Amino acid sequence: MILSEGELDKRTQYMIEVIFHIRKDKFQAYPSVTEELDLIDEEDQITHTITLEDAVDPENELS
Repeated sequence: MILSEGELDKRTQYMIEVIFHIRKDKFQAYPSVTEELDLIDEEDQITHTITLEDAVDPENELS
């Protein structure tokens, strides 16, 4: 592993350790949608599902 080989400078090693700690805590301090950006009520939200293989006309599909 890169961290155990000691080939990184201290700052880079510290940053990687912090990222691993954040991941271990399941990103609790970093919500996927912040409350300030959650502007639409859940019952008013519409989910559009498409795949990469589908032929999609964006004018018709997403309006």
